[in-house]
Amino acid sequence: RNDEQSYMSALFRGVRCIDLDVWDGINGEPVICNSKPANADDAVKPLLLVRVLKVIRHFLLANPKSFPVLINVENHCSFGVQKKMAHDLFDILGSEGLIVVPDETESMDEADLLPSPASMQGKVIVMGKRPRYIEEGCTVIHDDYDADNEEYYEDIVVSTRPLDDEDENDFGVDEAEKGIIIGFDASGPIRSTDPSMAQNMVQHTPGELVFLAKEEVDKARRAHDEVQSRLDAAVEAQKQADAKASKIIEDAGLRKEDVENLALAVTTSTLDPKAHADYLTRGEEEGVEVQEFFGGAVNDARQRYSEADQVSYRTVKAMSAALDALNEENERFDILQLQLRKEAEAHRNKNVAHHKAVTDHREKREHAITARERVETVRNMLKECQTTLASAENVVQTAKTEAKISEKRASDVENRTDRTLAASKKDRAKADEATKKEEDYERTAEAVHEQYRKAAVEEKAAKNQLEKAIAAMEKVTEEIRLIESSTQFKKERSMVSGHTHEHKDEFSANTNERPYLTKHTEKVHEKLQCAENVQIASSKASDAKATLQQCRDEFERSAHLWKRQAEQASQARKLADRTMQTGEAMAEHADEEREAANLRLVAYEKAKGNVALQKERKRSLQEQLAQAEKAAEEADKIAALAQKRVRETPENEEKQAVDTETLDLLQAQRVRRDEAQKVYQAKKAKKEEADKVLAEAKRLFETSSEVLNSAVANAKKEESRANIQTNASQNAVAAFNEAVEAQAAADHAAELANLSRSTLGEKEIAYRRACEYKEKLESVAEIPPALARMTFMNFTKHRYWDKSLNSPNTHIHSFAQGVIDRMSKGDTKHPEKLRQFTMEHMCRTFPSADGIHQRKGLNYDPVFQWALGCQLVAMNYSSFDNNILKTDGRFRRNGSCGYVLKPAYLIDPSETRIEREQHWQVNILCGSCLPLQVSYSKKNAATALSNLNPFVKAVVYEGLPDGHKRISEHRTRVIKRNGFFPVWDDKPGFSFSVQSPATSIIVFTVWDRDDQGTEQIVASSAVPLSCMREGHRSVALFDANNSRVGPYTHAKILVKTERTTS
Repeated sequence: RNDEQSYMSALFRGVRCIDLDVWDGINGEPVICNSKPANADDAVKPLLLVRVLKVIRHFLLANPKSFPVLINVENHCSFGVQKKMAHDLFDILGSEGLIVVPDETESMDEADLLPSPASMQGKVIVMGKRPRYIEEGCTVIHDDYDADNEEYYEDIVVSTRPLDDEDENDFGVDEAEKGIIIGFDASGPIRSTDPSMAQNMVQHTPGELVFLAKEEVDKARRAHDEVQSRLDAAVEAQKQADAKASKIIEDAGLRKEDVENLALAVTTSTLDPKAHADYLTRGEEEGVEVQEFFGGAVNDARQRYSEADQVSYRTVKAMSAALDALNEENERFDILQLQLRKEAEAHRNKNVAHHKAVTDHREKREHAITARERVETVRNMLKECQTTLASAENVVQTAKTEAKISEKRASDVENRTDRTLAASKKDRAKADEATKKEEDYERTAEAVHEQYRKAAVEEKAAKNQLEKAIAAMEKVTEEIRLIESSTQFKKERSMVSGHTHEHKDEFSANTNERPYLTKHTEKVHEKLQCAENVQIASSKASDAKATLQQCRDEFERSAHLWKRQAEQASQARKLADRTMQTGEAMAEHADEEREAANLRLVAYEKAKGNVALQKERKRSLQEQLAQAEKAAEEADKIAALAQKRVRETPENEEKQAVDTETLDLLQAQRVRRDEAQKVYQAKKAKKEEADKVLAEAKRLFETSSEVLNSAVANAKKEESRANIQTNASQNAVAAFNEAVEAQAAADHAAELANLSRSTLGEKEIAYRRACEYKEKLESVAEIPPALARMTFMNFTKHRYWDKSLNSPNTHIHSFAQGVIDRMSKGDTKHPEKLRQFTMEHMCRTFPSADGIHQRKGLNYDPVFQWALGCQLVAMNYSSFDNNILKTDGRFRRNGSCGYVLKPAYLIDPSETRIEREQHWQVNILCGSCLPLQVSYSKKNAATALSNLNPFVKAVVYEGLPDGHKRISEHRTRVIKRNGFFPVWDDKPGFSFSVQSPATSIIVFTVWDRDDQGTEQIVASSAVPLSCMREGHRSVALFDANNSRVGPYTHAKILVKTERTTS
C-alpha cells in the first residue's frame, strides 16, 4: 500500500531502509509512486513526499535511540521539483537536526568519513546521487535506476579509458569544445578537433551515431555470416573428403599410416607412386615358356597371313590412289563452283560494306566523346584529391604540435608528482618519528601511572590502619570511661585509698576482691599502647600521602608531555596524509596527462597515415588521367580512320553479271571427274577380292593363336590384379591428398571466421559505446546543491570490479536479483569480487522487473544475498510470504532493530577461516493456544479451536559461502481437531546439517488442513540458526505483521533441539 500507515508500520516492525521513487506531481510537488503520474484520475494515487518525511520524523522523535533510518531516493524529478524536495527534507528533518550531513572537511579520520550506526542514532541518512564537486550548476548522471541495473556489465579489457569512466561532472558539458564525434570504436567516441575540417564535416546527433554504429554492426554481421557459411561448407567438404579417403583406403586394404607415408614420400621426392610398393611390381618371365611351345605353328600361320596382307595392302594402295585422284577432281570442280558463286556475291556485298563502315564510324565517334568526358572527370577528381591532401597535411602539423605540447605537459606533471611523493615520504618519516616519541611518552606515563596506583593503594592502606588504631584507642577510652563511671570501680578505688599503708600490701595481694580496678589498670596500659600505635600509623599515613602527591605530580607531568606529543604526532600524521593524498591525486593527474599524450600521438600517426593514403590516391589519379588522355587520343584516331573508310567505300548499284570463261572451265572439269570415277570403281573390285583371301589367312592365324592366347591369359590376369592394386594405391594417395587440401581449406576458412568474429565483436563494442554515450547524454541532469549536500551515500552504477573496489566507502551499488543469480552461475570470480566489495562498501539488491516474484507481487529469497555480504535487500512488506518470515527471523537476533552484524569472514579480508559445519536434530513436541483463523471468527472460540487440524513445517534455508543456497524441509503429522494443545511428539525428528550457521534460518510454520485437503497457514516463527540453543525450547509464534497481539499472545510450540556434532 502506498500510504503513511504502511511506512509507519514498517518502521515499527524494524525496517531501517526505505526505497522512495520520487516523481513530479501533478501540482508540482514531489510525490512517491512506481511511475510518473499521468493525471489526477490515476487508479493508484501518488503519495506526497512530505507525508512520508513527517512519518519518519515522528518515529525518530518518538524513538531517539533507534539506529539510523536510510532513505533511498530514486530521483526522477525535474530541477524545480528537486529544489522543492531539498526544501522539504531540510524543513522537516534537517531543521530538527535529524539528517546526517557528509563531512566536507579535510579530515582523514574514518569516523568522519563513515561514522558507525551507534554514533548516528536517531538520525536519517539520505542515499542518492551526489556529484564529486558541489557547486551551482553541478550535474549527475541518472544511469543507475533499478531498470538500468537489470544488466550485468562484465569486464571489458580495452587499451584506453572506458567511456563509462568519464567524470559525471564533466560529461555532457562543453561537448563541442572536445571536438566533433565522427564515430565510435571499442575505446569510445572518435573525435575530430581540426577546425579547418570541421566546416566540411556533418555533425551527427547521438541517435544518428547509434544508427551508423548499428549499420556497421549489421554489415560486419552479414560479412561474418557469409564467412561462417563458407566455413561450414569447407568443414562439410573436409568431412566428406575424410569419409571418401577412409572408404577408399579401406577398400584398398591399406592402413592410413601407410598411405600417409606413401603420400609424404611422393611429395618430398621424385618417386613414382606406381613403383613405390614392392608388392605392386611383377616379373615378365611367366609367359615365355608357353610362347616357345606354340611358336612354330603360330609363325607359319603368321607368314601366310602376312603374304595375304601384302597383297591386300597393294590393292588398297591402288584403290586409295584412284580415290585421291577422284577427290582431287571433285575438289577442283567445287572450287570452280565456289568461284562462280563468289563473283555473283561480290556485287551484292558492296552496299553492305558501305553501310557497315558508316555504323562503325558512328560507334567510334561516340567512344571518342566518352573518352574525352572521362578525362575531364579524372581531372576534377585529381583537383579534389589535391585539396584533401593539403587539408590532411595541415592536420598532420596540428596533431604533431598537440602531441609535443601534451608530451611536455605530461613530463612536467610527472616531475611535480615525483617531487610531491618525495615530500610525502619525508612527512611520513617525520610522522613516524613523532608517533614513536608519542609511544615512548605513553609508556613512560603508563609506568608513572602504575607507580601512582601503587602509592594510592599504600596510602589507602596506611589511612585504614590509622583509622583502625584511632578506633581501637577510642574504644579503649570508652571502656575506661564506662569502668570509671561504674559504682563498683568507685567502691574498689575508695577501699584502696582508705586502707593504711601497712595493710595496703595485704589488700593488693588479694586481686580477686578488686576486679574492676584490675581491669581499669589493664585498659589504661592498653590505651597507652593504642596511642603509640596511632602515632606510628599517623607517621606512615603522612609518608604515604606525601609519596602519593609526588606520584600524582609526576603522572600529571608525564601525561601533559604525552598529550602534547600526541597532538604533535596527530598533526604530523594528518600533514603526511594530506601530502600523500595530494601526491596520489597528482599521480592520477599524471596518468591522465600521459594517457592524453599517448592518444594525441596515436592521432598524429593516424594523420600521417591519412596523408600517405591521399598521396597514394593522387599518384593513382595522375596515372588514371594519363591513361584516360592516351585513350582519348587513340579513340580520336580510330574515329578518323573510320570516317576515312566511309569515304573510301561509296555506295554502288547491284550488278548481275557472270564470267563466260568460268562457265567453260566448270564444264571441262565435270568431264574429268566422271573419268576418275570409273577408274576408282575398277580398283575397288580388285581390293574386295584381295580382302577375301586376307580374311581366310586371318582365320587360320587366329585359330593358331587362340591356344597361345588362352595360355597367356592366366599370366595376364595376375598382371591385371597387380595393376588394380597399383591403381587403388594411387586413388588412396589422391584421396588422402584431397582430404589434406580440404583440411587446409577448412583451417583457412576458420581463420577468416575468427577474424570476422573479432571484427564483429569490435563493431558490437563500438555500438554499445555509442548507445552508452547516447544514454549518458540523456541521463545527465542538474541537481540543486542543497539536495546534493544532504546526500550522504552516493549510488553509482557498477561497470567493472577494479573501479568499484577502489571507489570511496560512501559509494553504493545496486544489483537486480537476476544479476546476482547470473553472477553465481557464471565465473566464480564474480561472487568473490562482490563479497570483497561488500567488506568496505554497501550493496543493495532488488527483485528483477521480469522475475516471477515481481509479477506476482511476492518477495525473493534474501538468504542468498546475505550470504554474499549484501547489506540492503529490498523486500515488499505489503505482501506476506515465506521470505518475509526469513527477514523477520534474521533481524530478530538483534531485537528487530534493523541492524545485524555480519559474520567475520564477510567483514575482515584477513579472516580466511569459514565456519565449521553443524549437525542438528530437532523434534517438534507440542503446541499451545494456536490462533483462530478468519473462517472461524464468527464461531465459538472453544469450538473453533477444536476444529483446527494443525501440523508444523520446519524448513532450513542456508546461504553457502560460495554464493549458492540449500534447503532442507520436514513436516509433522496432522493432529485432528485440536488447536488448543496439539501433541505431535515428533520422535523421528528432523536431522540436518549446515555449513554456514551465521547466514542460515530455520522457519517454523503452523498450518491447518481442512477436510477437503486445503492447507492454510496459522502462525509462523523464524529463528537464526546461530541463536538456536540445545534443550527443550519454547518457540513463540507471530502473525503476518511480525507481532504477538490478540490471539497470538500465548501462541507457541515446544521443540527439542540437539547438536549431534560440531
